[in-house]
Amino acid sequence: MAGRPLTIEGDGTQTRDFTHVRDVARANLAAMDAAVADGRALNVGRGQSLSVNEIAAIVGGPTLLLPRRPGDARDTLADLSATRAALNWTPEVATPDGVRELMRLAGCP
Repeated sequence: MAGRPLTIEGDGTQTRDFTHVRDVARANLAAMDAAVADGRALNVGRGQSLSVNEIAAIVGGPTLLLPRRPGDARDTLADLSATRAALNWTPEVATPDGVRELMRLAGCP
């Protein structure tokens, strides 16, 4: 929005399991109402990864590549099998749709 390039730390081929905040909120609400409360940790995510370059392409405009941050994970992907079983929960918002929605709400052209 400010006309500056989108900065990418690394080459942009690294992947992330981007998760919409609405899905995270729904997972938390499902956990509050779950019959099983055994204290275990459950992964919340989409269970699908996209590269940082793919997200940048959705946003559009120029990019600026910066050096990779030391210790940054190369790829992330949530295993949702236990979450689905315990909470009967699955993500609903596709990452590209969530990015476009955020841009629209932020007033991006």
